[in-house]
Amino acid sequence: MEEKGKQFIENYVGKVLELQERSRKFSKKDFSEAIQDLHLSTREEAEIQREFNRLFQKGGAYYKAGSYEKAIEHLEIASHLDPFHLATHLILVDAYKHLYLKTHRRSYADKAIDYCKSGMNIQVYNPYFPKIETYMEEHLEASKRSKLLSYSGVLGTVGGVGLVIANLAKVLSLNILVGAVFAVLGLIAFVLGRSMQKTAEKKLKSTTISVVFA
Repeated sequence: MEEKGKQFIENYVGKVLELQERSRKFSKKDFSEAIQDLHLSTREEAEIQREFNRLFQKGGAYYKAGSYEKAIEHLEIASHLDPFHLATHLILVDAYKHLYLKTHRRSYADKAIDYCKSGMNIQVYNPYFPKIETYMEEHLEASKRSKLLSYSGVLGTVGGVGLVIANLAKVLSLNILVGAVFAVLGLIAFVLGRSMQKTAEKKLKSTTISVVFA
């Protein structure tokens, strides 16, 4: 693309980013009024649409191939060229969801939730966005509780077993009973923590999208 062509697209994207910094919930009217300030020609508008189509198709191909990082790289730029394109938001949420489930990195969950919020601004009644937002927050909370329960479980189990071993010579010692209880409660806490996380993960995995690429 020529340098002049790059410049008007950069100005366009800059305007969209400026709107997004003010509010994730800017309206189509706000968007139209802001873009009018750029005084784009018909040719420039058509070029922006062509660039969006190219990025969307390429990002969609990466998404279908399971290359989620590459898909996000193209689709995030596409979302700046058309911030009200529903399919772009759906795919971005799903791509970030897959990356989060694979790595459990909080930053991926946060990005998925952000795109859910902006997606609901595009289509408020779309069931996918609120479901994923809810399930993602549930998984984050379950992961946090799971870690606490797991740590408690490990400490309780180790401490309990240690107490039992230390008092084996004392038949029917109260310390043996207390140690055994700690060990059992520790194991229960560990299993409960993992179970909570797996349940939330199952909800996320079962919520899918359907996007048709022209």
